Amino acid sequence: MSEWTRICISGLLVLALSACGGGTGEEDAAETRAVAGIDADIGKAVVTLIRAFELPDGVANAVLLGEGLVALDTTDHDGDADSLWVETLDINENGNMNETQLLWDDEDNILYAYAFEKFDCLRGDGTADGGMLAAIYGEENTRGAPPGSGFYVVGLDAGECFARTAMLWGCEFDETGAKSKCGEATIDPATGTLEITTIQPID
Repeated sequence: MSEWTRICISGLLVLALSACGGGTGEEDAAETRAVAGIDADIGKAVVTLIRAFELPDGVANAVLLGEGLVALDTTDHDGDADSLWVETLDINENGNMNETQLLWDDEDNILYAYAFEKFDCLRGDGTADGGMLAAIYGEENTRGAPPGSGFYVVGLDAGECFARTAMLWGCEFDETGAKSKCGEATIDPATGTLEITTIQPID
């Protein structure tokens, strides 16, 4: 075998090994991280509530909504009391009606909604069960956001929908309900605003 032939064979082996190993290790981990999360839209019925908002009768005083990672405190000052009630709504536009807790923050003009639901994973055929918390901005809200826009977050346990650890998956949406930015998220406990810490593809 000539020296040239040996060099060519060695080069082909290197290329073959590189191709076989191209989908493993750090690249696979990066791909998994890129699709960790859930596939959901904000329910049209929830957004519609803010269009001609009016408090129902029989509301309770409250400033806490949700539980665990998916929890929010709307306290603006000592003695603050916002309005809490329950309706049956499709919170994530999947056709299922859920018992949904609604909380109106009258200082900030923001309507919050919380329900426990089942979600499809972004990757594969898996599902996750978790709480979904949504915020819908009303007229003259203190965030200066377009009325009807807002955000939602869903709590995932480690291993659910490829989450490496317990995490929040969240999306911002515009006044039509269309998602504008999604990814791993946090909620600022002081302001109640959403921060997408790791942006992921929406589609």
